[in-house]
Amino acid sequence: EASWQVTPRLRLDAAAFLNGSSLTDPAPAFAAAEETDLPNIAAAGGRIGANFRAELAEGAHLSVDGAINYVGSSQLGIGAPLDVEQGDYFDSQIGARIGLGRLGLSVDVDNVFDVRGNRFAFGNPFRLETRSQVTPLRPRTVRVGLDVAF
Repeated sequence: EASWQVTPRLRLDAAAFLNGSSLTDPAPAFAAAEETDLPNIAAAGGRIGANFRAELAEGAHLSVDGAINYVGSSQLGIGAPLDVEQGDYFDSQIGARIGLGRLGLSVDVDNVFDVRGNRFAFGNPFRLETRSQVTPLRPRTVRVGLDVAF
């Protein structure tokens, strides 16, 4: 993880992980899976983000935040029928807020590039054999907000 204050107004952040998981001393039902990665544990992931803050005028502030996240691939479980692939996608967010004293106006966009992916594949346990278990990412979503401090 790293953070760099590039200027008083701009900060960049980055984080990443590499993971090597494995099943050791498995129960007899999983004896053939000794060399299989643990379920729902991605081998890699990361995030890059930026934060910008500026004073526009006396009592008026602008903030802009954005990030891109990588969710690495993993499997739902160990062995068939639970060896359904999930993850391996990029997700992104961006948002801006203008603060005017006690009032604030914001716009946020999630999944900026409308990426399709599988967050977590369990779903219906009676349909695992179809290998079509998918929990999709939220589609691109835009939120406009107004906030007031009391």
